[in-house]
Amino acid sequence: MRYYYPAGDTDSERSFCWLLAQLRGMQIKPIFKGKYVGYNDADARHIYQQLLYINVECSGSFNVLFSDGIHLFAYRDVHGQRPLHYLYREYPFAITQFRDTDIEVNLDIEKGREEAGYIIASEPLSSEEWCEFSPGQLIVFKDGEIVNDLCL
Repeated sequence: MRYYYPAGDTDSERSFCWLLAQLRGMQIKPIFKGKYVGYNDADARHIYQQLLYINVECSGSFNVLFSDGIHLFAYRDVHGQRPLHYLYREYPFAITQFRDTDIEVNLDIEKGREEAGYIIASEPLSSEEWCEFSPGQLIVFKDGEIVNDLCL
């Protein structure tokens, strides 16, 4: 029985439905031990292997971001054809100058001291020092922290 059907005809939709079916078939899901724990290392590796399979066997270039509602999974194309970057921000925040506009934002005014986390984008959005994902890298984020980092 198929559980997932693409809403349209794009390769992205087909890839996402295939990924969900694989995870369901392997019974990969977050671990709960009285409270939420996360994914074990073997399951994180299986998710990574499925993304590699889609990327190498079914697609040309393939960057993807998806979430299970708790984690954010960010994967960069194994061939390095499409860039993917991330940036960590925490208090005290700097004044940010966006690259494509003359707009500056003072995040100290907009964000609280306890707020921190990552921003992910194809290209750096500001003059800050962004980190570039390595080709074939999967980073899993939860609550503003990196919880898994997998690469070839």
